[in-house]
Amino acid sequence: MPDLHTAVADSPSLAHPPPTRRAANVSLAYGLTVPVRPRVGDVQGHYKALWASYSNVIDFVNFQFYAYSSGTTVSQFLNCYEAQTSNYAGRQVLASFTTDGSGGLSPANGFFDACQTLKGEGKLAGIFTWTADSSKSNGFQYETQAQNLLAS
Repeated sequence: MPDLHTAVADSPSLAHPPPTRRAANVSLAYGLTVPVRPRVGDVQGHYKALWASYSNVIDFVNFQFYAYSSGTTVSQFLNCYEAQTSNYAGRQVLASFTTDGSGGLSPANGFFDACQTLKGEGKLAGIFTWTADSSKSNGFQYETQAQNLLAS
């Protein structure tokens, strides 16, 4: 498997991302998403490598908070979110969770409580859901909850 720098250089979409364009009532935003689910210790390194090269064309950062321990608390999540907004200053950081419960702060353990706190503080840019495949069987309950929270 190639390292991240090779993957970026070999990927037309990552090697030459299009510029951000805004026109009358239309906004195209470009986000930073690490293309693989890294191990916990690797999360920040992957993001920083892409950020160093492409921060000028990134509007949103889908930081993979779900790569952290499944024992993450609301307080830890909020602290981590604050740290990431500092790391990617000037960009919108998306709160994220996984529907399979494999890591990070899960909906059952307070993810939406944390998001409500962020929203109340005017800091919640959006929510990213990792693998809707595992939530299909429950009617996409968490995706619906995320949409309702964002729309309220």
